[in-house]
Amino acid sequence: MTEKQHSLSSPIDGVSPADSGLWSPATGHEWNSLVQRLSRPNGKLSATAALQLESDCRSILSRCSPPQTPADEPRTGLVLGQVQSGKTMSFTGVATLARDNGVRLVIVITGISSQLLEQSVQRLRRDLGIEQGSQSGWVHVPVEPTAQEPAARAALLRHLEMWNDPEALPHLRKTVLVTVMKNHANLRKLTSILRSVGGALGNGGLASVPTLVIDDEADQASLNTKARTSELSTIYRHIRHLRATLPNHTMLQYTATPQAPLLLNIADILSPDFCKVLDPGGDYVGGRAFFIDNPGLVAEIPSRDLGSNDVPPAAVPETLLEAMRIFVLGVTAEIEKPDYETRSMLVHPSSQTAVHAVFVQWVNRALEMWRRLLRQPEGDLDRKELLADFERAHAALATTVPNLPTFARMAPMLRQAMLQIQIEEVNAANGATPIIKWESSPAWILVGGQALDRGFTVMGLTVSYMPRPLATSGTGNADTLQQRARFFGYKRSCLGFCRIWLEGSVKHALTEYVEHEDALRESLRAFEHLNRPLAEWRRRFILDGSMAPTRSNVIDIDWRESVAGQEPILLHFPHHDTAAVLANQSLVQFLRSKSSWQTLGDPTWTASQTHERSVDLGLRHVCEAFLMPFRTCALDDAESLNARLLQCSEILAHDPNAPVDVLLMSSGSARHRTANLDDELNQFLQGANPAAASSGRVSYPGDRAICRQERVTIQIHILDVERPDGTIVRAVPTLAIFAPTARGVRIITQSQGSVTT
Repeated sequence: MTEKQHSLSSPIDGVSPADSGLWSPATGHEWNSLVQRLSRPNGKLSATAALQLESDCRSILSRCSPPQTPADEPRTGLVLGQVQSGKTMSFTGVATLARDNGVRLVIVITGISSQLLEQSVQRLRRDLGIEQGSQSGWVHVPVEPTAQEPAARAALLRHLEMWNDPEALPHLRKTVLVTVMKNHANLRKLTSILRSVGGALGNGGLASVPTLVIDDEADQASLNTKARTSELSTIYRHIRHLRATLPNHTMLQYTATPQAPLLLNIADILSPDFCKVLDPGGDYVGGRAFFIDNPGLVAEIPSRDLGSNDVPPAAVPETLLEAMRIFVLGVTAEIEKPDYETRSMLVHPSSQTAVHAVFVQWVNRALEMWRRLLRQPEGDLDRKELLADFERAHAALATTVPNLPTFARMAPMLRQAMLQIQIEEVNAANGATPIIKWESSPAWILVGGQALDRGFTVMGLTVSYMPRPLATSGTGNADTLQQRARFFGYKRSCLGFCRIWLEGSVKHALTEYVEHEDALRESLRAFEHLNRPLAEWRRRFILDGSMAPTRSNVIDIDWRESVAGQEPILLHFPHHDTAAVLANQSLVQFLRSKSSWQTLGDPTWTASQTHERSVDLGLRHVCEAFLMPFRTCALDDAESLNARLLQCSEILAHDPNAPVDVLLMSSGSARHRTANLDDELNQFLQGANPAAASSGRVSYPGDRAICRQERVTIQIHILDVERPDGTIVRAVPTLAIFAPTARGVRIITQSQGSVTT
């Protein structure tokens, strides 16, 4: 696989992701039709959102194998969204753009259950216009447990042969959409069909069929869960077989939690070659909106209301009833509108179906009792007590909902709202997991576990109740826990009605995860602009001590943990690799040419004590254009630099325009330093040099004091390093990086052999 050569230009210099692909996709009829469908009066795609969608889809497809001149071998791309942020719309858009540019076959691997598969298929068929029949540029060939292999083979072959007929009318050349559930039986069936079609197709077989494979929720089930052994897990093996059947394809891995794909051995067939970070629209609310900007929307469930994963609490939790009252009030306010929208509440107590049944019973009984009490005479004491409870909930809701109708106005409608609520136990306890028919009711309370996790869209979710502790929420794996956050989504307009109740350790972990997610996305976004193979991206994460990045059974290269605080980061082995020295010399020259510099120092200081300081560089630009491509020669130095970069990412997340001091020590003149017997620079900073009181000179405070407390300082030192054997490596750039205000963070680092450190 080939990539364009690395350029030190950064986004600030005008290089956008769309400029750095392998080819330039063009929009056509199908794209215009898609935007028209999504932008209709009842659609949710604004003109601004449509432009952003087009830009993102062009950028993604431009990194895929070109349909007419495929790359030497299949490519793999990672597309990073956020939970409930519109990833499906993105891959629908990419598929549509692929159709306009000659891709003949699109395979969507989606859902590990019939419920999730149907959810995805219905949306794809609707958005791609497949329901229009012959007017559509698509034909849908589902590969499902009940699908007959001969019929699917015949349909696929018939439509692919049209592309090979030079006399075929263009509008009869339809792109085939294949949807397949992510399980071994269906994947095996699809591979068998494709092999048969390839043998019968002629004209180069499937090598002549430009193909796009989309793996929805790619970090789930697709990966090799036996990575630490010599075996292959079943689904992973069948995905390998599928890809081996398609000589001319790109696989796009869509996920909101990329930790596992990023930590795969870069030799793994599913290790991504490139990455695209998607930014959600302005109406999206995620972790930062809830846990940082509006923490009052998140409440902690007290220990008295908690059971365990296997055993529910001894009695109905008061916080569950509190959550239900908030939800009922929200439904009451919504159904008053003629064009009301669906409202939902999610109860996620455990992975055990027996516990679900108990909570369903509690929810049912509470609503039945409330409805009964509201039918009692106004003087009934129990009725008065119930209304007093609802009035307190109303007061709490009014703190976040402007213009909330008065309680006096809402109280008479409470019972009507309760009658609109449908309760559904979402698990396979009674056979297949039920498929929610959202149109059948304006309000829902869903109770479940794994079935309500990853990939499941809860329409109109405003209230979430999750008493499940961290210890049973994926054993503390960050990606598993984050995927449980179904309460994220495009709900800015109803944010005030949203409430989340969480067990304490989960609340803490999700709050800390915000910083991890922001830093990870910031790092990947910056790397995306450099147009380098993703194998060269430094595998590094900020994580709270209660979490691991992902499940260890899919990773065969261990990660390491360290803690970065406010102490200076010094690179001690900058002279160990000649190529790295030359590359870093070029980086320093590039940085000097991109900024204006002023002299820093007292006139009485010596030349080696007089430095130059940049006057117009920002922290973001320096990180992207200098620190990220700076090459280190030892794992210890790489980890130190990684840690500081992560801390800088965290600073930038809070202040995108954060300043930085970049100092060229001794104005770029080389200082002589001697490495110790381990060929390490123990100490290369110049110490303080007091001046005699009678000399008229100002004392030099030492290199460590040449930094400002309120900002990051990067000192570039040029050294002539004398090694233990007496040889001298000339003009070696190394770094000392000070971050006096940085918060201490736990760093997860993974080193891969060919990663540029």
